[in-house]
Amino acid sequence: MSLRSILLATSLMAAPAFADEADWTILFYAAGDNSAEESLMPDLADLGEGFRPGRGVEILVLVDRSPKFSTRPSVFGGDFEDTRLYRMTGGPAERLSGGDELPEITKTSTFEANMGDAKTLQRFIGYGKKHFPAKRYALIFYSHGNGCRWCPDNSHDDDSLYPGELSEVLTKDDSVDLMAFDVCSMGGIEVAYQFRPGNGGFQTDAIVASGSATFPWTYAGLVARLFPETVKDGEKAFPETALKLGNAIVEVLEVDRRQGELQGERIKQMIAQESWACLDLSHANAVKTAVDALARQLGESGERDRIEAIRGSGKPAMLNYLTREEGAWLREPYFDLFDLGDRIAKDESLSKRTRQLGQRLSETVDLMVKSSFGLSYYDGFQDGKHGIYIVFPDGGAMTNATKHWTRFGWYSPLDCRDQNRSFGNYAWCRDDAEAGNGRIENWFELLDAWFDSDEAGGSNGYSR
Repeated sequence: MSLRSILLATSLMAAPAFADEADWTILFYAAGDNSAEESLMPDLADLGEGFRPGRGVEILVLVDRSPKFSTRPSVFGGDFEDTRLYRMTGGPAERLSGGDELPEITKTSTFEANMGDAKTLQRFIGYGKKHFPAKRYALIFYSHGNGCRWCPDNSHDDDSLYPGELSEVLTKDDSVDLMAFDVCSMGGIEVAYQFRPGNGGFQTDAIVASGSATFPWTYAGLVARLFPETVKDGEKAFPETALKLGNAIVEVLEVDRRQGELQGERIKQMIAQESWACLDLSHANAVKTAVDALARQLGESGERDRIEAIRGSGKPAMLNYLTREEGAWLREPYFDLFDLGDRIAKDESLSKRTRQLGQRLSETVDLMVKSSFGLSYYDGFQDGKHGIYIVFPDGGAMTNATKHWTRFGWYSPLDCRDQNRSFGNYAWCRDDAEAGNGRIENWFELLDAWFDSDEAGGSNGYSR
């Protein structure tokens, strides 16, 4: 379904501008043109009802709904299937016109935006920064995700957002202080590194994300924590920094999830597989340096078999996110990064140099993970250490005809947007490596050397 721009006369109306700079403007990107809408409307109701104005915080919501799931009465005053812009007020949400940034959206429009297009996100960020300026900005995504893409839009052929796409479209001026993913499985080092501070383009100081498939956040508990009914004179209850806000989100989620484990058996089993973390991206460069040093060592040491045994094959030994049943991890091999370094450091069968590099890796990851928790499914999970994953697939055969690595064409430094549901252009895979020089220089090149033929670029077109 293509974009349709219905430009009514009201589209020329100026969007509201507020002279006073807020402490925070929260940009809530509600990509609900998919099955995520089943929980979206109740969650937005909790967010709106719990928000308390006058605390130095503005909340803007760009919400896209689905014709398949839009039969519930809207918390915004009625049912709709299109894309609209709102400001939370503590009472009925205020419908907004999108100004110069989102001119197709007016107080009476029926515009269907593509929430899977990074240009839509960029325009929303630009709108928020111009009309609701603040000292700090938080960007919250609400939708689905799977580790390599998020916010699929059913009305636009499931077009989705990709890390490489955001880096290509968004600029440094679009940067935010905190980026939070209320979607599944975006808590990987590859995603965190993509948006690290100082990368020259779109960036963020901190990320809140999960390594696993998850339920949506509990917004009633979250707004109760962030907007208590009363505050002392002269105090501001809302967290003052990106890391404090991220830690507060993780804290609320942990309380809720641990209570949820006490519920019915089906809910208990699903919640038990959740993990969440707040990541300090100022340490992302140090983590990459540690991982790539380990990759170069493993490329020379001949210790591949032992490293793969540490990971596990068929049944993982390490902490593994998204596992639902034995063997299922083969589809989405997201393994805990601290656990990788820690297990290598403690494995006496490995060389001293390899163990030292494993120790260095676990120490740098520990600095990056500011707060985290994993529930009962993750035996041995250490809060504040575990919680961020790295892609580490098994290169073995899935069938007689198919190698597992061939399913990871999206995990690439190359432009892969011509492939179905892919984009590529991962800075994690590209940085600190030179294609074609015959050397293993970073983690991606190590995996490519282990699992792919270098003849004519192998299955993914990359020649080491």
